[in-house]
Amino acid sequence: MLPKPGTTIADAMKRQMIAERTRRAEFIHAEGRKAAMRLMSEGTKLQKYNLGVAEQEATRKTSEGLAGAKVELARAESKSLELIGAAFSADGASQTEYVISQRYMEMLQTMCVTLDKKSLFFPYETKGLSGLIGDLRHVYGYNKGTQARARRQVRAFDALD
Repeated sequence: MLPKPGTTIADAMKRQMIAERTRRAEFIHAEGRKAAMRLMSEGTKLQKYNLGVAEQEATRKTSEGLAGAKVELARAESKSLELIGAAFSADGASQTEYVISQRYMEMLQTMCVTLDKKSLFFPYETKGLSGLIGDLRHVYGYNKGTQARARRQVRAFDALD
């Protein structure tokens, strides 16, 4: 490369030095952008990984909590059924009689409201039904002291108002 006419060697060397420095600066900037991009992608990758792990952990803990809640609910239901069964056996009734009597009471209540002076036919023998209704006091734990105690409780409740 020959210098242009009218320029000195010092000017040519100065331009070459500036060009070399510019090239080095561009190279360093490119390397910096490359390193920054790599670090950003690694950070994004790590962030997504950590979010995935956290979501997985949250899902696991939620399912463990739900499973524990279901187990505790089943235990509570089992205990309540045992207590109800013990109460029925103490009154000399069975759970089946209790449920049947409740269904018939609900049915009778509904029929009394909906049927207006019409004939009523039961799908169950009436002798058994009257016996079933007569046994309700045993199913619901009725005895002579219960009625007086219930009246006292009502009076005590009315006194609170």
